[in-house]
Amino acid sequence: LHRDYGLPLDADALVVLGEATFDLVVADVAMPRLNGLELTQRMRADKRHADVPVVLVTGMESPEDKRRGIEVGASAYIVKSSFDQNNLLEVIKRFTG
Repeated sequence: LHRDYGLPLDADALVVLGEATFDLVVADVAMPRLNGLELTQRMRADKRHADVPVVLVTGMESPEDKRRGIEVGASAYIVKSSFDQNNLLEVIKRFTG
């Protein structure tokens, strides 16, 4: 939680991932160019980022959506309709120590 990269374009995430290391990534599933599922899948396929926890935060709450998030390798899947900041902070703490 020390740095917010404030990426102007979701596709820029791949560029930043190539330039830095991260303890954790929080991403929305519904991003226009590179959605959170694709980002997670690409991270899992890259040995440099395969073990970085990815927390997906989304409005997509069907069981199929959640299943897809887990299938691509999300460490946690948080639905916005039941969003609780304390829950997000607990999830982040769990993955970052």
